[in-house]
Amino acid sequence: MFCAAIDEAGQRELRQNSRSIPTNPHHGCGWYADLDSEVVLDIQWTKISAQNVPLTPSSRRLSLQLSAPGRYGYPEIKGWSVFAFAGDPAAKIIGNRPIINHDIGSPASFTIAKQWMDDCTSNHSKCPDPKPGKPVMLPSRLIQVSSLGEPEFASLRKTQGQRGYYCALSYCWGMDQPFKTKIDRYNEYIDKLPYKKLPRTITDAFEVARNLGLQYIWIDSLCIIQDDTNDVSREINEMKRIYENAMVTISVATPSQCNEGFLYKRQKIYELPNGPSRLPIRLDKDTTGTVLLAGVNSEEWEKATEPKRKASINHRAWTLQESVLATRLLIFTDANMVWKCQDGFQPDFESAPPGAYIELDWSRHGRWLAWAESIGYKFIPGWVGFSSRPRASISATDHNWVEWWFMLENYTAREVSKATDRLSAISAIAESFAPFLGGKEGYRAGLWMNYLVFDLLWHTPSHRLIESRLIDPRVPSWSWAAAKGPVRFEWGDDLKPHATVIECSTTLEFNEASFGAVTSGKLHINGIVAEVSIDMIQRELLDKERKVIGDAKFEIDGGFQQWTSSHENGQIVPAWCLIAAARHYRVGQSSETIEEKKACAVLLIGSKSHFNCYRRVGYAKFTLPSWWEQLERTTIIMV
Repeated sequence: MFCAAIDEAGQRELRQNSRSIPTNPHHGCGWYADLDSEVVLDIQWTKISAQNVPLTPSSRRLSLQLSAPGRYGYPEIKGWSVFAFAGDPAAKIIGNRPIINHDIGSPASFTIAKQWMDDCTSNHSKCPDPKPGKPVMLPSRLIQVSSLGEPEFASLRKTQGQRGYYCALSYCWGMDQPFKTKIDRYNEYIDKLPYKKLPRTITDAFEVARNLGLQYIWIDSLCIIQDDTNDVSREINEMKRIYENAMVTISVATPSQCNEGFLYKRQKIYELPNGPSRLPIRLDKDTTGTVLLAGVNSEEWEKATEPKRKASINHRAWTLQESVLATRLLIFTDANMVWKCQDGFQPDFESAPPGAYIELDWSRHGRWLAWAESIGYKFIPGWVGFSSRPRASISATDHNWVEWWFMLENYTAREVSKATDRLSAISAIAESFAPFLGGKEGYRAGLWMNYLVFDLLWHTPSHRLIESRLIDPRVPSWSWAAAKGPVRFEWGDDLKPHATVIECSTTLEFNEASFGAVTSGKLHINGIVAEVSIDMIQRELLDKERKVIGDAKFEIDGGFQQWTSSHENGQIVPAWCLIAAARHYRVGQSSETIEEKKACAVLLIGSKSHFNCYRRVGYAKFTLPSWWEQLERTTIIMV
């Protein structure tokens, strides 16, 4: 039936009785409940859209879908993508190619990678400098590696304001690195790095740099003096420029430990247990070929690709800004090697014909996002870049602010090894957003002054597998950075502010790091503040009369378990509720509709360390009683 699909490529559908389908002699067909039912084969031929590639028969993709009546009246459906190997007769009519190179550390692979880089720097108008003849200001330190063909050697070098070209490395430490740069090793490393003792991921990155024709590479563990706090702060403050100016960032997606390396032979995906299958087909009377059938959304395909969906780089907080800010990425996954720049990516996730360059589609469900998901490289949902459209007024739908929170939702689900890095590890992304959200003067511990009322509506969903908890007591409680774990936020046209920010200030850990760590902060805010109580056992929110606020849903920032273990206030905890914003909507029919408001509120308790101040402990949502709005507005201080 598959052969018929390829032979009848002009048709959209084939129908065949399931009794005529050859079954496995050992297991039988094992799919259809009724062998007399009609099987429908849907044939999908689509053109591969690529730059400078003529639309030929080999530029077509083929996918198949079989459907038949199921056991419970619902159709049973299975789908396959069909691939042809380069050089196989089937490649003349099928454009899909499986992963083309499994020996990623081979000279052939490096040749491909260098071709991608040279093509980008020479021909892509969308991709910024550095480009040939347009060197950039180098970071304060780089690692200089020996040229290709020379003995392996590397040393740390001070650049002293020079211009040139370099690459950068984005990877997972996984553990402390015993040979990282420290004060007492600095002069030794200027002379020579202990090449053979360095983690394999780092020496593999040296090899990539050499083969790309680049003399310098930036690696955080070696280019930052790790036990010099001033140097760490100064270099973190330069992260945005370091990754933006790199000729290419080598992104090592899979290894969770830096001593694992990444230049090793990958197993061919069709050789994996429960993976895709080879199928011989007859193209005409005298010609046969072989195709690869990869199940779409099938259990077998899920198992075959599962390791790629758990790329370790997705779990490290620092690597988010490294991938977002890089102008060019050379990504090494556990299956293949991929190039991504501002203009496109290679190869396509279903692999285009040789020479095809797949243009990026930055829509929410664009091609790049689909590819990134397919190989486990988590990018940013909805990330389409900055909007420079003028703002008539601040709202909870402003494009750039919503994009910032998409970033935070991705970022906060990642891990930082040190709690104090929660703000630092996203500081370069914050710096990139600053021109669109209020500048560095408008940034306060991860929140923006222009949107501060809406920014207060972050919450840590308690149903998440990762339990949130408070981690850094120096960070003000009203900042999402005070809690560990994934955060979510509120946005939309119907969300209106109900509080007013009077003043907000923070104390930076390092004055030059405007987007970095803070040691304290105060927020003066005016709004409706009502007395409530939190029932820690029943997990209910009570009003002043200790009556349950019926539809109230709330979450404790540090999680209920942490609260109950660190507070001795008994079952009922007195608290306050600040109505920061509310969703306005109408209920009823036609002319009889009335407006209701769903309050988005911050839960507070008195601060033990700051007199007459409050500390945020949670977030709540409930229908706002009309009498609450009659309460007198008051100004409070949150710390």
